[in-house]
Amino acid sequence: MFNIMSKRIVSFLSSFVILLVVVAGCGDGVKTQGTVKFSDGEPVTSGYVFFSDGTNSGRGEIKPDGTYSMGMLKDGEGLPPGKYKVYVTGTPARDSADGLHSTPFVDPKFLTYETTPLSIEIVVGKPVTYEVVVERNPAAR
Repeated sequence: MFNIMSKRIVSFLSSFVILLVVVAGCGDGVKTQGTVKFSDGEPVTSGYVFFSDGTNSGRGEIKPDGTYSMGMLKDGEGLPPGKYKVYVTGTPARDSADGLHSTPFVDPKFLTYETTPLSIEIVVGKPVTYEVVVERNPAAR
């Protein structure tokens, strides 16, 4: 009986410690914001920008003026320190003549974690303003 009770207590305490670590970590986000624009200076007007370290990702919705505010669970809460790859998704696209396909205006290399050339390092105590500059997709012109 004692052995079963001690296992339950250890299990409960372990779960409680993990919960405390997770909750404590949520408030330590570094404020991260900026703009997403094409290399000619025109803003990307919709979609999402993602910062990912390969395990965790933060996202920010791209507003019509090209601005974003990054968060892990919600926009604006910031990101934990670390090195991130930066990519964009859900950006405007041109529909094909048949209406069944679309071609993204953003060069496809910026659309996935695996292919993006963009990266950033987030440092503790230093708010980040990061201008994400992407190229236009030559196939969408």
